[in-house]
Amino acid sequence: MALSASWVKIEEDKILQAKGHNYSLEALLAGNYLMADLFRNGTFVTTYLSPRDYHRVHMPCNGYSA
Repeated sequence: MALSASWVKIEEDKILQAKGHNYSLEALLAGNYLMADLFRNGTFVTTYLSPRDYHRVHMPCNGYSA
């Protein structure tokens, strides 16, 4: 399986990138600033799976690390 990932700290005004487009944290959470506050200064991971392997990996996330 081809997997590439990077971990990035979410800064207060950090712009997140998904599929070549930049988004603010609030934009990714449909403008929900209360939800965005839960993730500020947290960490996110950008993962690339090749089209051949994508269907094998899904990871639901509640925003809390184990």
